[in-house]
Amino acid sequence: MSVTDLGPCAHHPDEAAAFRCRQCLDAQCRECRAPGERDLCRSCQEYFERLEAAERLGPVAEAEASRPRPAVAAGILIAVLLAVNALLTGVTLLVGGPPVPAEVQESAAALADIAAAVEAARDAQGQVPASLEPLLDRLSPRAAELARGGRIEYEPGEGRGDYEVALPLGAAR
Repeated sequence: MSVTDLGPCAHHPDEAAAFRCRQCLDAQCRECRAPGERDLCRSCQEYFERLEAAERLGPVAEAEASRPRPAVAAGILIAVLLAVNALLTGVTLLVGGPPVPAEVQESAAALADIAAAVEAARDAQGQVPASLEPLLDRLSPRAAELARGGRIEYEPGEGRGDYEVALPLGAAR
C-alpha cells in the first residue's frame, strides 16, 4: 500500500495521508503523527496522556472533592449564629427584657462585618489573612475604627485555616 492509497489526511484534506493511526484508524499526514511514534496520531496520544494523568490523579481529586470546604462550613456557622442571635433578640423583646444597648448592637454588627470580610478574603487554599490590615477598606466605619484602635482581637489559627475575632468586654469604647 503506498502513501496515495490511504487518501487525504483526516485533519488536513489537502495533504496526502502517510499512515493510518493504530487507535482511531484515521488516515493521517506526517504532521499529525505523534512525536516518537510510527503509527499513532497526536490526538490519540494526547487522549492517552490525559487518561493516564486522570488515573494518577483520580484518588487525589476524589479526596480533594470530598474534603469539607472551610469557607462553606464557616459561612454556615456564621449564618446559624446570626439566626440564633436574631431569635434570642426577638424573644428578649417579646418577653420584655431589657433592650440591648446600642453600643453592644454596634459592636456585634462590627464583629459580624469583620467575620464576613475575613471569609470573603480567603485565598484559593482556604487560608484567612494573617491580619486585618488588608481588609480595613472593606469594613464598615465602626468595624474599621475598632480594628485600627486594636480593640478588636483577630487571631488566625495555625495554618490560617480558621480564625477567632473578639471584642473583649469594655473594649468597645
